Amino acid sequence: MCRILAYLGAPIQLEALLYEPEHSLIVQSYEPREMTSGVVNADGFGVAWYHPQRETSPFVYKNILPIWNDVNLLELSRYVETSCLMANIRSATAGQAVDLSNCQPFKRDRLLFAHNGLIENFRQTLYRPIRDRLQDSIYQQIQGSTDSEHILALFQETQDSLPNASLETLLHKTLLTLTELATPLSIKVSANIILSDGN
Repeated sequence: MCRILAYLGAPIQLEALLYEPEHSLIVQSYEPREMTSGVVNADGFGVAWYHPQRETSPFVYKNILPIWNDVNLLELSRYVETSCLMANIRSATAGQAVDLSNCQPFKRDRLLFAHNGLIENFRQTLYRPIRDRLQDSIYQQIQGSTDSEHILALFQETQDSLPNASLETLLHKTLLTLTELATPLSIKVSANIILSDGN
């Protein structure tokens, strides 16, 4: 499974969040504790942050290299400061492409989304039922093949039908829909999700 990190608080350098903790996200990528499947998180990564003073869309930096091999991230993290960060290191499901489009966090306007978990046998179970629920404009935004991005698309569909609802309410409704789709098929769904609009 992937590993995710989120921070919301006083402005801080990325380095303090990604590199300085004893069991930092960087260390977790090659020396994970309590990993239930796989050995390392080496199938790409993403780091996203909001500007601490401006209401702009977040910046997302992704790479298909293992996070420990990215020579630019360490330098970048020394100079970037944020009050809201999201990061993900990927351990791809067997058979899934190691591709930039499958690296998280995903961005939609000001929204950032990261998921750690899985939909059991996703391609054979909920891939089509989720896509069948999407309007064309949301369907066409899917660039990768992960269950994570499809959960985000389901969230967007929920958001479109309830434009004034809070992120918490929208996520709750999305997870209820996901459960409704999974229950008749008796499949397991694990959905640890981080969602932010920067506030």
